[in-house]
Amino acid sequence: MVSEWQPIDTAPKDGTHILACPDARYDATWTFAQAPPFVVHYWDNPGEEGFYLSSGGGDLDAICPGYWQPLPPPPQS
Repeated sequence: MVSEWQPIDTAPKDGTHILACPDARYDATWTFAQAPPFVVHYWDNPGEEGFYLSSGGGDLDAICPGYWQPLPPPPQS
């Protein structure tokens, strides 16, 4: 299954975990732990709405996600 990157404004906003990439191209200033794509979810708490990292740490607000795609299915054993 091949997924194509879609504009972030079409991403689900129901807490679903997705892959997100920044609007800009990969930048050498990213650390290994910050290298895109990121697993994120939308948080709709009033005043704090937006996409947040689902694990790890960092500040996704500074990344400005521009594109998303669904997570791939888990491996079959």
